[in-house]
Amino acid sequence: MADQPDWTRATLLQAKDAAGDIVTLLVDADGQLYSLLRGEDALGDPQTIQVDADGQLFVVLRGADGVDVAVDADGFLSAVLKGEHLGVSHTISVDADGRIEAFILDQESQWGDVLKVGNSELAARLGSSVSWDWRGNVLYEHDFGVGMGCVLPSVSGAGAGISLDAGYWGFGGYSLKMIAGSNASHYARFQLSVGICPSATFGFAVRFSITPDTEAVGLMLEQMVGAGSPWAFVKLDVTNGQLQVYEDGTGYVNVQAVDIPTVSYAFCWIKVVIDATTGHYVRLMFNDVSVDISAYSYSTIVSATAGLMLCQFTNTGRAANNDVVYVDDIILTVNEPL
Repeated sequence: MADQPDWTRATLLQAKDAAGDIVTLLVDADGQLYSLLRGEDALGDPQTIQVDADGQLFVVLRGADGVDVAVDADGFLSAVLKGEHLGVSHTISVDADGRIEAFILDQESQWGDVLKVGNSELAARLGSSVSWDWRGNVLYEHDFGVGMGCVLPSVSGAGAGISLDAGYWGFGGYSLKMIAGSNASHYARFQLSVGICPSATFGFAVRFSITPDTEAVGLMLEQMVGAGSPWAFVKLDVTNGQLQVYEDGTGYVNVQAVDIPTVSYAFCWIKVVIDATTGHYVRLMFNDVSVDISAYSYSTIVSATAGLMLCQFTNTGRAANNDVVYVDDIILTVNEPL
């Protein structure tokens, strides 16, 4: 093609094939090179790399175990996610929309229990006063920051009263001021009724102020199911520094001596847990003291109403005095561990 200009001269490209022979490289109608891509398979044998009608490479992805990686009809990779728990590999499940199902786990509570926290439980705990004895699931919690809620007050004796108070509190800016009467039965009490959810174990906790002048505070927990309703009572005998349990057929029994804080209006916790299937208590707690009271039986009664948990907290004062207790938090729990 010597008669053509230099810039239009054709060039014959040649190369050696795998056998070492000289071959001509092909071009298409537009002068683009043809290329045959080859690679080695797992056995070291040469294989032609396949392309589709648009010249796109076909690729088969494989894992270290030699198994092909699955893809769906749209070319998306299918993957099995796994995690490790205590050295054992577990598959992470997803729902129908491909969303990962997950539990938020508190590593462990102050009692050594690993806890699953669902959405409702997490919402109950974020910013709330559920910060003591993280066992069981919260059925009801109230800190009196927005009023008295669904508690029903009752009092006995001269000077007795129950009201919201902004003087002493831990959460929400208010507490429930409970003044015991100076005569008659000299008490101040509130009652709480909450619908039951399926559970065998129930707990009732109260955060309250205490002074050395207070005579006693008590908790009552009843599962209202008609005949045979569990009816449990515990008490903190402040005068004698004793935790007490009401044993069916016996009355109040001392179960543990405790130190009573002497700081005026220091807030303390008391909690009782019962097992509604065995007729026995589970534990009684006061601040950092936890007592196994499973050897004691609670009473049973016939309740006129069914389907409720009935809880009471009572401040019992001394004769001729108007002893005061401030209640800041009440928590009713279900699914308490034994």
